[in-house]
Amino acid sequence: MKGETLILLLLTAITSCQKNTAEPDLVINSYPIAAGNEWVYDRQVVIDKQDSLANHKKTDPDTLHFIITVWIEKDTVLNDTMPVTIFKQRVDDDNRVSIEYNFLDNEGLKNYAYANAGGNFFPKQYGISYFMISHLPIENMALKDDEIFYETPPTLKIKFPLKNKLEWNMREPSPDSPGSFRIDKEVIGMEMLGLGGRKFECLKVQWDITYPPLTHQTDITDWIAKEGLVKRLTITDTAAVTNELGEILYYARLTETLTLKDVNIK
Repeated sequence: MKGETLILLLLTAITSCQKNTAEPDLVINSYPIAAGNEWVYDRQVVIDKQDSLANHKKTDPDTLHFIITVWIEKDTVLNDTMPVTIFKQRVDDDNRVSIEYNFLDNEGLKNYAYANAGGNFFPKQYGISYFMISHLPIENMALKDDEIFYETPPTLKIKFPLKNKLEWNMREPSPDSPGSFRIDKEVIGMEMLGLGGRKFECLKVQWDITYPPLTHQTDITDWIAKEGLVKRLTITDTAAVTNELGEILYYARLTETLTLKDVNIK
């Protein structure tokens, strides 16, 4: 009897210990958008070349490495009425800077407009700065330096409070643009990532991109912490790699990994 009581007490103690050490569900309530905040990312792009759209025979992959710097510059007002925060992005030491004009409201972090469409960090854009990649059409518009393009309505980049199993629509296709696309997002789990000597509690967000009838498919997964975007994995099948004139050089499967290297949050 004493032995049975001892076993019961041990089981109760073990169960209590498990409950106390179990991590609670992670909830993220906002995004760090103070001026001066900066994120530095390592970006690796693995390019598996294909002979053609019809022939998926792959050659030895090429691997490219970049440093992506994202920072918040200041607040401003667009159209005389809309207060926004300026997010900027630079690839390595390139002088060309991509810009997003974002804001927070009671739904979450939204993108109001953008300029100098680039890639990597900003979810509106998908190119590699050193050569052109035909990933997703940006509303079939010819982009000009520093010209501002507006999202109508603004896209919901991150819905708050962000928590496990949350789903939302980021953007709808534009009826005025046959090349536009729909993006839905879903939080599919929690994960602890160790990067740069630090640990980040992350929510894992899966993108669901509905394309017009194109020849490729892009899958994007984000790892988001209270400190911001920690990691992004983007896989694109049958992307057309072109030169600056738009001439197709080859087709490829692209695997792009963006991982946080350093962060400075005020």
